[in-house]
Amino acid sequence: MKRGRMQCKDIPNEAVLRAVANTPTSAGHCWRNWNEVLPRFQALMPEVPDTLFYAKVDRMATAGLLHACVHRPYGDAQCRGDVHLVEECRGC
Repeated sequence: MKRGRMQCKDIPNEAVLRAVANTPTSAGHCWRNWNEVLPRFQALMPEVPDTLFYAKVDRMATAGLLHACVHRPYGDAQCRGDVHLVEECRGC
């Protein structure tokens, strides 16, 4: 924590992975929607702001720990807002 503000490194990867794993997948798909994952994560760590959660997931996706489509203001592509575990990937 820096100056009393939480940072991505203060959120354990395991908490994010647990929230994703505990969220049921959408019917017929391997992915989950953000509207379903975020409440599961907030139940584990209610003190984390939404924006910090998305930043953490973005970093985990970049590191290959998770597959996720994160809306970024600086990105030029839009996505359907999905997230799934690496071992559940079906050719993404």
